[in-house]
Amino acid sequence: KVIYYLTRAAHQNSLNAYALLGYLYIEGEYVQRDVNNGIKYLAYAANHNFPEAQFYLGIELYTGKYVKQE
Repeated sequence: KVIYYLTRAAHQNSLNAYALLGYLYIEGEYVQRDVNNGIKYLAYAANHNFPEAQFYLGIELYTGKYVKQE
């Protein structure tokens, strides 16, 4: 139910929900890991100036584990 409600909230433009969905998909918590989908959610929130998403996306870029630095 976590993913269900977060997805509903994201579809109502909740940047908190987008960021958390991104994190959960990347980490594979409560849902099967889907890095591409996670980055999509995280980038959406980051590109809409949500600081926590920008921070987490920055960490992903820094470590290069899932996202390659440009």
